[in-house]
Amino acid sequence: QSLKLDYYFKSLKIFEETGDKVSIANSYTRIGWVYESLDNHSLALDIFFKVLSIRNEIGDKKEIALACSNIGIAYADQGNYSNALKFEFKMLDIYEAIRDTSAIGNAYNNIACTYREEGSYSLALENFYKSLKIYETRGNKFMIPIAYRNIATVYMKQGNYPLALVNFYKSLNLQKADGNKGGIADCYIKMGFIYI
Repeated sequence: QSLKLDYYFKSLKIFEETGDKVSIANSYTRIGWVYESLDNHSLALDIFFKVLSIRNEIGDKKEIALACSNIGIAYADQGNYSNALKFEFKMLDIYEAIRDTSAIGNAYNNIACTYREEGSYSLALENFYKSLKIYETRGNKFMIPIAYRNIATVYMKQGNYPLALVNFYKSLNLQKADGNKGGIADCYIKMGFIYI
C-alpha cells in the first residue's frame, strides 16, 4: 500500500502543477481510499473533505454526491453513524435534485446499511425496501438480489428468521438464474447462520 500511495502522491503533484482540478480530486480520492483500506479513517476523512471542497469548486453535482458518499462511508467505518447519515442524506438530496434514479436507489441502499450497522433495523428495512423498489422498476438485475440479501440480513438481526429465509431464497434464486457463484455462496453462508 505504501508503494501505491507513493505513486498516487507523485501523480497528484503533477496534476497540482498543471492545475487540473478534476484530476487533483481524482488523485485525492484514490489516496483517501488507500487510507480507508488501512483503517486510518481520520486521515481518509481529511482527504475526502479536500475532495469535497474541490468538487464544490468545480460544481459537478454527481461528483459532489460521490464525495459525500465517501465521507459517509468513512464515518460509518469509524462508528460515527450520525455524521455518516448526515452526508448520505446530502448525497440523496443531490441525486434527487438531478433526478438520477439509479443513484437514488444506491443512496437508499447506503443509508440502509448505515442504519443496519447502527442497529436501527426498522429504518434500515424502510430504506432497503425503497432501494429494492427502484432496482425492480429499473430492472437492475445486479442489485435486486443484493437488496433482497440485505433485507434478509436485517430480519436475521431482528430474529425474524422466517422472513429472513424468504428474502434469502428470493436472492438465491435470482443469483442462480444469473449464475453468480459468489452471490450464491454468500446466501448459503448467511442462511447457514440461521440454523446454527
